[in-house]
Order: sequence, then structure tokens, then C-alpha cells
Amino acid sequence: MGIKEFITKLFKRKEYEALPEANKKPPIYDELKELGKEIEKQTNFNGLIKDFGQIPELKTQFSGEQIIKIATSFFESLGIKENINVDTTIKHGDIRYLFQAIRQVTQRLSKIETNDQYIKVAPKCMEKIFEKYLKNLPDTELKEFNLHRNNLQEDILLMHIIEAIKLKDNLKGPNDINIKSIIGKLYSTKFEEICNRDKLNQKGHFRLLLQTISAIKSGQKNILETDKNNLMQLRSLGNGVIQDTNNHINQFILNKKLIEIMGKIEIGQDFKENILGHNIFINLEHGLPFVLTIPSNLEKNATLIMESNNLASNNNQDLFKQGLEISRSLLELSNARNPILVSILPNVENEPYWQQLSLDCIENDSQIPFRILETIEKSKKIIKDEKGIELNDKIFLNGYSSSGVFAQRLALIYPEIIDTACIGGASGSIPIPDSRLDYPLGIKNYEELFQKPFDMDAYKNINFEYYVGSLESYVKSNRNGTIAPMHDMSYFAISVPTEIGKQQRELFGDEMFERAKKTVETLKEQGVKINHKILYNCIHNDKEAEKYNKENPGIPIVTGVREERDKIIKIALRAMKERQKNREKEEKNIPN
Repeated sequence: MGIKEFITKLFKRKEYEALPEANKKPPIYDELKELGKEIEKQTNFNGLIKDFGQIPELKTQFSGEQIIKIATSFFESLGIKENINVDTTIKHGDIRYLFQAIRQVTQRLSKIETNDQYIKVAPKCMEKIFEKYLKNLPDTELKEFNLHRNNLQEDILLMHIIEAIKLKDNLKGPNDINIKSIIGKLYSTKFEEICNRDKLNQKGHFRLLLQTISAIKSGQKNILETDKNNLMQLRSLGNGVIQDTNNHINQFILNKKLIEIMGKIEIGQDFKENILGHNIFINLEHGLPFVLTIPSNLEKNATLIMESNNLASNNNQDLFKQGLEISRSLLELSNARNPILVSILPNVENEPYWQQLSLDCIENDSQIPFRILETIEKSKKIIKDEKGIELNDKIFLNGYSSSGVFAQRLALIYPEIIDTACIGGASGSIPIPDSRLDYPLGIKNYEELFQKPFDMDAYKNINFEYYVGSLESYVKSNRNGTIAPMHDMSYFAISVPTEIGKQQRELFGDEMFERAKKTVETLKEQGVKINHKILYNCIHNDKEAEKYNKENPGIPIVTGVREERDKIIKIALRAMKERQKNREKEEKNIPN
């Protein structure tokens, strides 16, 4: 049976015998009012009103023709090409009318009976698929539909916020009419959670939706891994809605704040901004530019978390926008307990690779490592002045791809300041304290470059956590006539001088994974504390994952490393915290 026949058969099924009795309230009914109170109490609606005075208006307007065209295109992308019949009475409206059309078509196609309390689940789940479809529309189709990407994404956020407010109001007095919408919202949030957890693509999303429709029509006890009669699971669905809503509100506020910040950056003066309760310091006037985020709940024994930007650009606005995004992500991963420092280094064509602290960088500006060190010390001073808190002496150094290369080289230059170095997507250029190799892969010319001996004892005290996707070498690049893995810096002179790269490969192997394995083994023999994790079925980033999946249909879905990377960073942070606690205990037990 083909996909088209399967879909047609499923949508035509009618299983009346398992449907609940009309007007019979489910056991969860009386619990919904409490959920409404929690949504009102735990969501950041007040923060939104505080910043904007009222809920901003939706910007994007759609004609009836646009709504029909976009909705039809979407359903056709799912393999549904018959009986779509978008409501032609819609003349025009904002984005809510577009999503309404999607719900109406889905409700009709699903053939779920109108008296079923779960009738709104499938339409709301389809919204989640449609949202991803809109967000991933290529520029050509956006132009065809006459849509502006930023306005569209902003309106999607606002629509979710408006919907959450309506849900909160409906929960004050749930009735036989609005309870269907309430249940639809609760389960659609769970639907999205499962899709993200299982890394489902659009086909996977749709397959799960079809399974959900089937479960509802056959009166199954479990829908989307949730027992309909389990109040604890209901509360879990409610918590998902609360988290989802706060994410939308915070993202909307952040996007608006970013516009203000970008305007101030153009002026070129240092300034401080408050975003979602956290203080953001932007350094522009003296020394290297950086973004410093001080969380509102800063711990007394906090550790500075540092990462460099890795955007290939010299545009200040783009660099700082990425710096702020890195800050937000690391703040979230560290539970907003530690300050975040993001140094801003440009990537300028025909100039040294400043973002990777290449040999050319050091030879052109011997003070660049020192100025990076200065940003760390300046950040610590700002925190002491603002909060009266002395940070731990050593830092947590994080990085992925180019910022990972930055991290491994900064650790080589200043090993004494680093507790943990968490480094991803940079396994092809792991440095090693080896006198046969020059910097940035060894220490043969170390004293000449940095005017100090290499501190092996300090290097052995760093906790290195390396990780890389198993498909890291999939994407190839042609640079200077050499075809080599895109992300293996040992082959590219801009990062590693050609002769030094050749020497490294002669010692440890041509192939990246072979070379990384031998390098890690040698480092462990030297007493260096290093782990190297290969992430199965992962590629360098989401963009490359999308390309890989298009080129290799029918195989298990490949993903970027983002989700696994976040887990590794969290584990490394917890391990650092545990070591700090153990040291404190040891110090307390030392007799005077």
C-alpha cells in the first residue's frame, strides 16, 4: 500500500464504538482550573507587558489567495493532494487566519467525530508541523508568497503568546466547548516535545500525527505517550505548556532587545543592558571587544565560562549578535549560576585567522594572547565591582568548530588559568606537548613565541572534554588544490601552516579519526586528563545534516551535534562543580 492510499484509508476510518459518551466529562476536567492558575503564576506575561506596555500587534497580513496558496503547498508537501479545500470565504487576515485554515483542513481530513473531546488534538499537532514548514521556507518561496522572514518569525512567536493568554482565560472556567481547545493545546505541546526528542524530520512528524489520529479514533487510553486518566501526566503536559510559553515570551523580548543593542554597538561606546533580569556588559572602547553576561542568580563560588565567537565575518552587528546568542545558550546550560564571557574576534579575508589564534596571529601581534587574558581579568573585576563576588581563579573554556580551535590553543598558551576545556568539532587539530611540532600543534617554538617555558604540570591539570560527530569528515573542501575534510584544520594553511600539518599527519596519521585517536592516546600517556567522544550518526552542524539527509534518503536520520553537545557541556560543568566541592571539603579538613 502506497503512502497516498494509506493516508486516504486512515482519514476515511470511522470507529464509533470507542468514542466517549456525549457530554461525559473526562476525569481530568476538574484539574484544569488549577493548571490555569499555574500558567498565570509561572509564565512571564508581566515581563512582556513591562517592556512593551501591551501585547504588540501582528504585522504580517495575508490575502485569501495567499492563505489558500500557502496552505495547499503545505499539504501537498505532506503527500496530501486531494480534498484539501481550503476555506475560500477567508478574504484576508493576520497569521492566525492562516493557521486557522490549516486546523480546519486537518480537522476535516482526520474524520474525528465532533463530539470527541480530543477532536482538536490533530489540528493543533498539525500546526506544529506547519510552523516548522514556514520557518524553513527557502528565500525563493518566501518571495513567491510575498513574505518577510523576520516579520513572519516574530508573528509566530506573538501568535503563541496570544494563544497562551487565551488558554489561561479559558482555564478559569473550562466548559464543554473550550475544553476541546485546551486539550488540543496540551497534547500538541507534547507532540512537539516527542518530535524534538526523537529528532524527527517532516515525514517523521507526519507519521506521528497519523498514529495520533488513529489512537484518538480507536479510543486508546494512551495518546502521545500520555495516559488520558493520569492526573500526574496531565500536570506534566501543563508544565510543558508553561515552559513553551516562557520560551516564546523570552525569545520575543530578546529579539526586541537585540535591535536596541545593535543600535548602541554602532555608536562604539561601552554600555550595560538588562535582558530578562541579567546584566549584559558590552566592551567596545578599550582592549578586545567582548560580551559579559552576569546572571541575576550569580553564585558566590561561581566560575567564569568563556567562549569565543566563530562567525566568519567582520560585521560588528553580526559578531555581537552571535556573541549574545552564545551567551544565552551557555547561561541556560549552566542554570544561570555562572557569568558568561564571549570574546569577539573578526574573521577578515586575507588576514590572519584571529578566531583560531593561528601562528600568523601570534607572529603579527605577539600581544594578542595577553589581550585575551586581559578580557578575562577585566570581566572578573566588573563582576567584583557589580556583585562583590570573587570568582574562582580558573575558568571553564568552551568552544565548538572555530571557537573549539581557539579553546584548544588558548589552553596551550595559558594552561594555568583553565579548569576545564570542553571542545567540539576540532578533533583534527588537537595540540600535543611535543617538541617535534611547532605551534599551534606542538611546543617546539613555544618559548620563542610566548617568551616563557611551557607549563606541563598546569596542562596536565586541565580537564579536557573533546567530542566530534562520527560524520565530521563527510563534507569536503578544495583549498589550495587539496581536497580534504572541511573541518580538519590540519590541511588548511590559514589555520595550520602546511609543513606543520604534514608533520602532524606523518606522526599520527592522515585520516582525522585515526589521528585523533593516536593523539589522545599519547596525551593520556603523558598524564593529560582527556576524554574524546565520537557522537554516532552526527555531523558537524544542522545545515550539513539537512544536506546529508537529502543526499542519503531512506537511512536513519543524521543530525547536527547540538543536542549531544549540550549534554556534554552540562556534564562537564557538573563535574567541575563536584571537584570544587571536594576541594572545599579537603581544605576545611586541613589542620591549622
